[in-house]
Amino acid sequence: MENNRMMEAEINRRPEKLSPRRKLTWHEVVGYGMGDFGSNMVWGLTSVFLLFFYTDVFGLTALAAGVLLSIARVLDAGFDLISGLLTEQLHFRWGKFRTYLLFGPIPMGILLVLSFTTPHISDAMKLFYAYATYILLLFVFSATNTPYGALATTMTQDIAERNSLSSARAIGAIIGSGFVVGMATPWLVSVLGRGNEARGFQWVALLFAVICVLALWTTFITSKEYYVSASDSGFSLRKLSFIIMHDPPFLIMTSSALLSSASWLTHNAMPPYYVTYDMGRPGVLSLFLGIGTIAILAGVAGGKAVIRILGKRDTMIVGNIISAAAMIVFYFTPFDNLVMIFALQIIVSFGGGVGLVPLWSMLADTVEYGEWKTGYRAEGGLYSVASAVMKIGWAISGALPAWILSSSGYIPNRGQPLSSLVGINIAFNLLPAFLLLAATILLFWYHLDEKLFDQIVSEL
Repeated sequence: MENNRMMEAEINRRPEKLSPRRKLTWHEVVGYGMGDFGSNMVWGLTSVFLLFFYTDVFGLTALAAGVLLSIARVLDAGFDLISGLLTEQLHFRWGKFRTYLLFGPIPMGILLVLSFTTPHISDAMKLFYAYATYILLLFVFSATNTPYGALATTMTQDIAERNSLSSARAIGAIIGSGFVVGMATPWLVSVLGRGNEARGFQWVALLFAVICVLALWTTFITSKEYYVSASDSGFSLRKLSFIIMHDPPFLIMTSSALLSSASWLTHNAMPPYYVTYDMGRPGVLSLFLGIGTIAILAGVAGGKAVIRILGKRDTMIVGNIISAAAMIVFYFTPFDNLVMIFALQIIVSFGGGVGLVPLWSMLADTVEYGEWKTGYRAEGGLYSVASAVMKIGWAISGALPAWILSSSGYIPNRGQPLSSLVGINIAFNLLPAFLLLAATILLFWYHLDEKLFDQIVSEL
């Protein structure tokens, strides 16, 4: 008890913040959304195609690829915590968080190209090369993307503007990961590779790396930090832990985000396998992903309307339930029933779009809640923890599909046994559905609604 009182007295010395200012302009909102558009050149390509690239192009076994992805993503989760603590202690002339958007994109782009390069070396050296390039890519991605997420909390404290930034980020991510990466990658690999998939993936990675750099620099130019805590060289993991333990909405959101990220990233890693082997129609992969992207955008538009009626939490619950229910039906749908498959792809994706809209806005709101309870504002620290938790979910999404592929008898680039087809379907639909339902159950304990948030901001 005495330690807690000492901690409270220590952190209740609230750092200074800039004064309230005018409303965000449209180009600030759009510019912020460009950040996730750029980041999803990396996130989308690695989430959807890296496992497939490793097993069917690079030459790793499914088990080796799964172990690699899991280890790299767990290490990256730890790096997120380090990154968050550093951002709380460091200030630069370009801003507490904006600075990383200026210097991070170029090395991130270079490492993306290297991660999708197939060198002519021995199998043992190939495995080492894959570990080195992917781990370094994740570290640089975290050092850039974690401050980007925290940037929104410094741009505004208005709940409607938070929703606008969250929507802009969701739309940028969907267009980047869905339209550009999802739809274009299979076609670009074919065109740029001219029959050589290894060369095709390398050129695609180079193209997306350039887009990533330009998009993140756009966010750097158009954004400004208006509500930012002063630098505190005494900030520590102990202080951050204290803040988190007094922030139940943050604990609930991150726990739910771990399960939902594991769900969606597992689901998103499987379309190349499901379309190629279960459906037996690799030529429709771009169409399959493109229709899903359009449905997600429709869900985002619908989600903004639903939030005004139900609020953020209940909107996310509704979206998650729609997607999970459709995934379960998807699992039992025959592989040759194209009409049903594409219809379910639309429903799953639409529900995902509805649930995506409130996510980042709800996480941003927990920053003010933690400040309200403890007197200390830790945007970078909280976002680093949230990002680290989601990376654990990402690690799960690397291990489980690869383990299912390996244990079900998957062999790259040839006809699959029935056990493998069933395993692909489980990893694509049934497993993500149960993870998403578990994430949804946790949201019923989240009680930071719009009314309480307005009270918190007023008191602060």
